[in-house]
Amino acid sequence: MDVDQNRIWSYFQNERIDVFSNSTPRLRFLADEAMKLVKSESPLALNIGVGNGFLEEYLLRKGWGVRSLDPCENVIKRLREKNIEADVGSIELLPYEDITFDAVFCSEVLEHLSPEQTDAGLNEVCRVLKTGGIFLGTVPKQENLDDNIVICPNCEKIFHRWGHQQSFDEKTLERNFPRGLKVLTVKPKLFIRWKGLNWKRRIAAFLKLLLFHFGSHGSNETLYFVAQKTK
Repeated sequence: MDVDQNRIWSYFQNERIDVFSNSTPRLRFLADEAMKLVKSESPLALNIGVGNGFLEEYLLRKGWGVRSLDPCENVIKRLREKNIEADVGSIELLPYEDITFDAVFCSEVLEHLSPEQTDAGLNEVCRVLKTGGIFLGTVPKQENLDDNIVICPNCEKIFHRWGHQQSFDEKTLERNFPRGLKVLTVKPKLFIRWKGLNWKRRIAAFLKLLLFHFGSHGSNETLYFVAQKTK
C-alpha cells in the first residue's frame, strides 16, 4: 500500500484534532514516567509527533524544557503561537545536534513508519539523546492491520485508515532498537479516558481494566516501551 503518510497525519491533526482527546491518559502516563527516570535538574525533552500538544503543555507546567517535531507545518505553527519551540521534520532526519536531550517521546508513531524508516529513526533518536537519556513511547499491541484497511471511492487506492504500516508485539518491537539503546521495559498497557463516558461505558471499561490486571488481554491495548542510551 503506497499511501501519503503526511496527508493522513495532516488531516487528523488539523480537521479531526478531537480524536487526540483520548490520548490524554497515555501521554500523562508517559510524562510522569519520564519524570521518575530523568534525574537532570533542568531536563530537556523532544516529542516526536505532536497530536494536540497536550504532552508539551503538561511537561512545561512541570518545569521541563520541550522541543517538538512534526511533519505538519500547521501543527508546528499552532505550537509556536503558544511559545512552544517546535520544528517541521521527521524522525528519520532529526534537525538537532548530537547529545541534546534528556528524554525523547515517541507515542503512536513507529507503527506509521516502514521498517527502513524505523531503523533510521531509532538511530537518530540514539544520536540526539544524552548518555543515560531515556527514549519512551507506545505503539498499538499486535494490531491486525487488515481490520482497518479501507478503499478510496474516488481513486480506488487501498490504505490503512490511520496510515499504519507495521504491527508489533513485545519481541518484534524490542528487535528494532539499535545497540546504543538498551531496552528497559516493553510491556502491555491499557489506557482509559474516563471523562465523557456514561455509566454503562464506565462499567464496561472498569471490567475490561479489571480483566487486564488479572492477565486477560483483549483489543485496543498498547505496548509501552522505555530504552536508555548506554554510550
